[in-house]
Amino acid sequence: MPKKKVIKRHSKTATPKPVEVEPIISFETTEFAHHSKNELWYIGIGLILLVGVLLTLRLGNYLLTAVVLAAGLAIFRIARERPGSHKVTLTPAGVEREGKTLGFHEFKAFWASENSGQLTVYLERVNLMPIVHFVVPDELAESVLTVLALELPFHYHKTEPFTDRINRLLRI
Repeated sequence: MPKKKVIKRHSKTATPKPVEVEPIISFETTEFAHHSKNELWYIGIGLILLVGVLLTLRLGNYLLTAVVLAAGLAIFRIARERPGSHKVTLTPAGVEREGKTLGFHEFKAFWASENSGQLTVYLERVNLMPIVHFVVPDELAESVLTVLALELPFHYHKTEPFTDRINRLLRI
């Protein structure tokens, strides 16, 4: 009976050297789009909320009244938020945002939408993960789209997501 071949393995593991990745494009952007609101906006939302509460009370549906009040409170609270800023860096390895690097292999595709004079890039992630989006400065728009097009497929048929459209129309 032949002897089994013994495979020797190294007991020491090699420590990988950190690789410096040169950024291709880096820019500062806001966390989300901010729409200025005046007193009429708050009065209008308040009147809509009041009508909703009165209608649900008249129908005798107290649970729906609570839902309308909670939704109104959430709208007023979200409307007062101010966006912070964060740095977005495109590297050959992927997209670095908020100190977290996402490799290009973590994205399916990308698309862009221009509304209110701002170009927003949306990066679709795999496995139903949330979409990554950021506003691109006007002077860097062409170069950002070129870098992303070299790494990811571009969706021509997609536009601004429904939730962003509602937020923009309600000026939240």
